[in-house]
Amino acid sequence: MEDVSVNEGRTVLFVSHNMGMITSLCSKALLLESGGLIKIGTPSEVILEYYTRGHSSPGYVDFTKMSKRIGDDYAQLLECYINNSHGEIATDIDIREPITISMRYRILKPRPVQLFQTYPLFNLVSVSGEAVFSSMPPNNRLVQLEPGEYLATCSIPGDFLNDSTYFVSLGLANCDKGVRPHFYEENALNFHVKDPIEETIYETRNGYAGVFSGLMRPKLDWKIEKVGL
Repeated sequence: MEDVSVNEGRTVLFVSHNMGMITSLCSKALLLESGGLIKIGTPSEVILEYYTRGHSSPGYVDFTKMSKRIGDDYAQLLECYINNSHGEIATDIDIREPITISMRYRILKPRPVQLFQTYPLFNLVSVSGEAVFSSMPPNNRLVQLEPGEYLATCSIPGDFLNDSTYFVSLGLANCDKGVRPHFYEENALNFHVKDPIEETIYETRNGYAGVFSGLMRPKLDWKIEKVGL
């Protein structure tokens, strides 16, 4: 496609429902419905419109500017955001880069000492609604939450997720008497993992330009050795 579009100066129209391939191969995207043009823009903008149809799920949300408070009488979610490897808020991230998910929240009042501490968590879901994984800090990383503001961050390593679109749900809970969520914001954030095929085709793809199956695509350690004639 690059050879035809760049070297021959022709426009290539790529029609697909594979969002990862669209972000990897295209510089501009169009969303069509019933023969009509819904949106035109960058692949990440159009893909977000395709999946959310106007219900924004961006890389940054400030809940303090909303009329409805997110939380209960113990904790309140203030903001959440996604950073790329440069520390920038982003929704379009190179498959090789780590992704940092952060949420800032306020503890409103002290709690009596309990067996299990209050912990932040996030759930990662694919665009098809499949659960990718859930994550929370181990107990030895938790701190006793006195009233005040806290920032919880978690990093997903590069070369871990497949090229696709993902939604992040964020929460704060404890398990003293069963699971008790203090807040849980479903699909609060959204990001795209983009595979720049023109760069990775020989780096990690071994010349393969097709679609990889699965939600994850980890770069694992391999060992190849000659064991005989």
